[in-house]
Amino acid sequence: MTRTALALAALAALAMLPGGARAAEGPCPDDATERCGTLTVPLDRSGALAGTLDLAYRVRPAGRGPRRGVMLFLAGGPGEAFGPQGRELRTLLGDLAPALDVVTMDTRGTGAGALRCAALDSGGADGEDATAARVAALVARCAGQIGPRRAAFTSLEVADDIEALREALGTPTLTLAGVSYGTLVAQVYARRHPAGVERLVLDSVVDDRSLDGSGAERLAAARRILRELCAGGACREAGGDVLAATGRLDARLSRRAVRAGLVSRAGRVRTVRVGGPARPQVVLNALLAGDLNPSVRGFFPGAVRAALAGDAAPLVRVLDSGPDLAEVPPRAFSLALFAATVCRDTAFPWGPGIPLEARAGALAARAAGVPDQAFRPWSRATLAAGETSALCLGWPDDPAALPDAPLPDVPALLLSGRQDVRTPLESARAVAARLPRARLVAVPGRGHSLLANEPCARAALARFLAGRDPGRACERLAAIVVPPAPVARFAALRPVAGLPPRPGRAVRGAAVTLAGLGLALPAFATEVDGAVRMRGLRGGTLRLVAGGSAARLTRYSDVPGVTLTGTLGAADRSGTFRVGGVVSGTLRISPRGLRGRVGGADIDLPFPARR
Repeated sequence: MTRTALALAALAALAMLPGGARAAEGPCPDDATERCGTLTVPLDRSGALAGTLDLAYRVRPAGRGPRRGVMLFLAGGPGEAFGPQGRELRTLLGDLAPALDVVTMDTRGTGAGALRCAALDSGGADGEDATAARVAALVARCAGQIGPRRAAFTSLEVADDIEALREALGTPTLTLAGVSYGTLVAQVYARRHPAGVERLVLDSVVDDRSLDGSGAERLAAARRILRELCAGGACREAGGDVLAATGRLDARLSRRAVRAGLVSRAGRVRTVRVGGPARPQVVLNALLAGDLNPSVRGFFPGAVRAALAGDAAPLVRVLDSGPDLAEVPPRAFSLALFAATVCRDTAFPWGPGIPLEARAGALAARAAGVPDQAFRPWSRATLAAGETSALCLGWPDDPAALPDAPLPDVPALLLSGRQDVRTPLESARAVAARLPRARLVAVPGRGHSLLANEPCARAALARFLAGRDPGRACERLAAIVVPPAPVARFAALRPVAGLPPRPGRAVRGAAVTLAGLGLALPAFATEVDGAVRMRGLRGGTLRLVAGGSAARLTRYSDVPGVTLTGTLGAADRSGTFRVGGVVSGTLRISPRGLRGRVGGADIDLPFPARR
């Protein structure tokens, strides 16, 4: 069916809804198993701003048996659209809840109707030059580019759009589910339209009563998270007391920037600046980088220890492991909407009518009034640079109060990763205390967005939707593996016994590099142009080939002075490599050990397991 034919067919399904909303629904042109709809809503229900918005939604009908309700799943952000991953999510949820229609909607300002502004869409808010002051200036410029329409993109408006969608779907109540920011919208809707809620499913829970822009709850939770990460001596080889090391590094990088090597996708190294007064949250951002991938979190302790010793490259690698928002199109994630929503939803320390020039003083006064023990091991500079407070210093509008009504007495499942810094377990506990029938499942060793990444969380959801206790399926997950601190210098390598020092160190460096691939790949590999690739810590690249059954290394280096070029088989862990760097040669690795000739020395020995 063409888009024109779809539009004509949808006219037959056109429905008028209260509040000026309209809905049109028909078969999806790209998937006959789903229904596609457009909900047209007023831009501003108060009437102060003219115009309408078209919100796209999709329905995966109940899989078997009679339909028993509707689940609406809300994305994170604010600013995230469902895009290509939406069908995968709807299928996953539909398999867990076969009696429910599963619905996703690109909420106002996302997807094809993404809110845009040139100031942020140009990529200037990301990268090495994106200091806190520059980002705040770009956000303020973005507000001017959007104009008065920016006032229409609050979570309150999204909640009212959901109510219009519920009416369009013809269902008396919704099972309202969401992840991250979606949990905030779910709470706002539940307070504003309690009669429309049948159940709540909150994954990675935002506490709608702690939105003050300081990020203080994250700093406090990070202290517990680091202790849990290193429990039982897990961080011993990465440097020991990670809390003390984190505090020292945070204080140091808040005062002065350092230089480090960052490896490009082509495997070449360029120098970047890390930290400094203009970027006071760099260490916290490195910890946050592990929220979506527990394997990245494992590399944090070693990166901190290395940076304290003068080697910031491992810290840069951790920081660079997340998505580059400059490369994400606005229809997938709208930075303009992110700014417009958080700068209105957040209860900042400046009240209505306070001049823009007085906001920085109000922010500093709030930070000065927080006792030191409330945010240790972090520096006061990190506290003062509270994530959304600094971002919104120049936003011209006053904050909009979220609803204060109680949450409804409905069954609620809350899923929280114990290693989640973004939306910590403490926030989930606070929200659970306000829900009379809440069941909180805390998942050890995991971070943010559990339903998408953790099978045990999906099992808990299936049991909850079936009316059974979510159980304890997540209690025995493996802990995060913390690798040893990286080798910073060729001379720091211990030579292999029986070999001259330089060849002995090169062979040790090759063994360290190859042994570390199994931990580095799940942390730092990314898919680029359909191929899975990874950059070395010190240079070069790795690419998975033959359907992932082998890894091809090109001048790959995790240890200064040692590069490897060759192919490693995944099944038998064998391959032949050209060694470069301080010395050159050839090594054949197999389960029996290492053989070859490096730096003029013949090699025939077991695999050196330790550094």
